[in-house]
Amino acid sequence: MPSTLTEAARPLDSARDNPFELFVLYLGLLVGAPLLFGAPTPGSTAELLGVFWGRVWAWLLVGGCLIALTGAWWTWWCWCGRWWPRIKPVASTGLLIEQLGLIAVGFGTVIYAIGVIAAGGDSGRYVPAGLVASLGLASLWRARRIRRWAKAVLHAAG
Repeated sequence: MPSTLTEAARPLDSARDNPFELFVLYLGLLVGAPLLFGAPTPGSTAELLGVFWGRVWAWLLVGGCLIALTGAWWTWWCWCGRWWPRIKPVASTGLLIEQLGLIAVGFGTVIYAIGVIAAGGDSGRYVPAGLVASLGLASLWRARRIRRWAKAVLHAAG
């Protein structure tokens, strides 16, 4: 456990500093947004989930990506606060917002992967399911790291 607040805050960077995470979150928006208002393409992997689980997956994916991106760009708002004194966001708040979004993305992608594997079908569908599941698990892992960071900061401050 870090002994000071500065040591506790140092090891965790914003998602804005990680282009891979930002790219995946933007890609999640592009993939999930059409499914919120329309049906999946016939023969697509998303069609295997069924109507209910397809909508749950799309809402978790899009909502989680939006929330996580809001948290990722929160540090930019902190930077803007130097010129506009009325804007007073705290950088650590951005990490907590990002954590909420990543939890939704993580569970949404795990639902997708389980649904695709449970539906069976072509063995070629296992590769996309595995990739999506690994992205979901990476999101949950990052959310866990943020939680551990917040716990360390609170412990050092307390």
